Amino acid sequence: MQTIIQKAKGQVSLVAVAITAGATILASVFGGWATANERVNLLDTKIQVVEKGESDHYNEIKELIAGENKKIDRLIELHMTTNAR
Repeated sequence: MQTIIQKAKGQVSLVAVAITAGATILASVFGGWATANERVNLLDTKIQVVEKGESDHYNEIKELIAGENKKIDRLIELHMTTNAR
């Protein structure tokens, strides 16, 4: 009778250890995922800031080029009207 009770206690302990180990592994996986997710979010935020800066710079350059093109067009127009006389 004692061996059956001892066996049952041993099996319960083994099950408890297995459940604890599984929970520890699961907690570790979730902790790693949360850390990785936080790092990805920080990186995404940094990328968005850089993209905004690049977009603003591109638009500024585009406006400068458009202004220079207007000046060149005006000079060509003046040159053509001067030569046409």
